[in-house]
Amino acid sequence: MVPANMVDTRGIYYKDMPEHFQFVKGEWVPRGRATKCIGRMHFVSPREQERFALRLLLLNIADATSYEHLQTVNGQEYKTCVEAAKAAGYLTEDSFYEKSLEEAATFNTAPQLRSFFLTLLMFGEVHNAEDLWNK
Repeated sequence: MVPANMVDTRGIYYKDMPEHFQFVKGEWVPRGRATKCIGRMHFVSPREQERFALRLLLLNIADATSYEHLQTVNGQEYKTCVEAAKAAGYLTEDSFYEKSLEEAATFNTAPQLRSFFLTLLMFGEVHNAEDLWNK
């Protein structure tokens, strides 16, 4: 049961909030009718590890209500978003880096993509750089 002063966001990912709710006078209220709205999550470089991990958690966890909720994986609360993302498995697979490069390709130039790839190699934990480069 959701308290009367809270909006029920069960099953909704952070990126989908604008589709279901609008922010009016300092609080989230349900949209009156079905509408397509675009929400935006800013790109975050892997160089900014904590913000990068926070963005990952927000993209992959529905029903997020607090930092504590985001930083809790399998009943254990972690001190940082990076620790939580690693425990959840979001920072251990190269497929995530592949998705990041695909997203970056939608708005970056070729030199920027190469620079981003180098950033992933330097600050991420890429397991198979050659496969990632080829993809």
